[in-house]
Amino acid sequence: MTKMGLKLSGVAAGACLYAFALPAMAQDGVGATKPTDAAAERDRDAAVKTMPTYEAFGVGETETLEETFFRLSRDFVTTSEDGFRRLGHVPIWPRGELKVGGFRILPYVREAVEYQRNFYLHANTGPSSSDHGRKGQWTHVNEAGILADTALMGGRLKIAASAVSIWNVRYNEVKDTWEMDAELGATYRWPAGAWVSGGVSYTRRHDPNDLPVNTARFGNDDFSRTDLESFFHFGFDRDIFFGSKLRFEFGINSKDSGASDSGYEDLNRTETTVYAKASYPFLRDTTRLFAIARYRFDNRQSESLNDGKTFGMDVGIEGSIPLRQGEYRGLRGQVSVGFDSSLYSDDRFQRGTDTIIADENRQSSHLRLTAALQYLMSPRSTVELRYLHQTQFSFYGNYQVVDRVDLSFSHNFSRQLTGRIGIFYEHTDPSGHYPQETIPPSPYTNGSPNVNREGIGAGLRYAFNEWMDIDLSADVENRNDHTDKTYRNYTGVLGVTFYLSALRPRGRTAISR
Repeated sequence: MTKMGLKLSGVAAGACLYAFALPAMAQDGVGATKPTDAAAERDRDAAVKTMPTYEAFGVGETETLEETFFRLSRDFVTTSEDGFRRLGHVPIWPRGELKVGGFRILPYVREAVEYQRNFYLHANTGPSSSDHGRKGQWTHVNEAGILADTALMGGRLKIAASAVSIWNVRYNEVKDTWEMDAELGATYRWPAGAWVSGGVSYTRRHDPNDLPVNTARFGNDDFSRTDLESFFHFGFDRDIFFGSKLRFEFGINSKDSGASDSGYEDLNRTETTVYAKASYPFLRDTTRLFAIARYRFDNRQSESLNDGKTFGMDVGIEGSIPLRQGEYRGLRGQVSVGFDSSLYSDDRFQRGTDTIIADENRQSSHLRLTAALQYLMSPRSTVELRYLHQTQFSFYGNYQVVDRVDLSFSHNFSRQLTGRIGIFYEHTDPSGHYPQETIPPSPYTNGSPNVNREGIGAGLRYAFNEWMDIDLSADVENRNDHTDKTYRNYTGVLGVTFYLSALRPRGRTAISR
């Protein structure tokens, strides 16, 4: 439908963050000279044994910096379209080593220029204008980011934080925009195996407006929105039989979403989810079978959208599977199948002289499928597949059914050069009507627009020296619905990243990612 409401599981976000660090880490283990066969076998065996499982943030007793932020990102339910990066962009992974007061800190600064051929501003210019709300747009991207973590109390307490701030300077009548993504998480693990974790995140996004326009929203072109999320989880292991352990996990997640412009106040809502999860070792203690039950409360702070409650259950498998002993190749991730059953209120409200029905579809039951798989083809190459089929928030009714698939391939051509290709397809089907149903019925009411979106992008990142990267990416995205708002957007980005904790070059042969 729009730039919002396209949630992916936290697993997908974490896999995206971690996918490009791992091939580089594996490659950096190879010295400047060819290792002996015995040394290579030891390296391969170690790589297989240390493949991390997909667990909640902080569960692992020992983890690398990459794994720390991988786990942190997973605990916040993310939106595929809420990311800063263009399709095909090779993610930034700061390098260097800087410690302040026991904290390991990795700051960076990035400057980039971006061009979009069809920057979409429907509500600003109107569908009847000569350009239909689509303009060429040059943007100067100013980005600053930092990762930090520490371990206290003998390693039992782990704290990790990340923050990225982006100021976009637009070079025509489009307003400058500010975006931000910040997360903080902590975990404490007792020697007996029980653990507790909590965290908070803040997200600010400011997208081009490609929403359908009605009289209430026309003229509002500031599609700025914020998400404030928090979580609290605890879990423990328990011996059941044959010396293995059943793992229990419980938690609560909260998400507050809001819009800056009153024209998009329908976005304002609070979603609270409680869950219980049990998992059992299935293969080599690296793969677990799990079952999870959850209950979500949706409090929509708009009279035109109904409050609701959703109960759901999933069963699946998660973890990592080495495909052959003594080799790097392996498969990791999570696959689950389940259902969501929702019940919404039956709100009606007045708009002028009309009585409006928010959405007559009060009850819904839908299949829920999620998958986030990462295939480690070699120390240099990684393939990721993400898929979801589930119900999500919608501006146009109680919910929308979303199908989305993402496929990406990354490859380290050398120690300096990393490439990525990504494609996606998405279909959204809102439950309500546009405009909304009235009493008595109006002949102008139709079903809300189904939207298909697809895109492909490619990018490169080159480590020019120890403290600077150059990135280049391009993508094309197509959007179709059954109204006149179909468009295609072409984007190109060129950026330079400076790693502040690695400002003392040690020579180009010593690049460590």
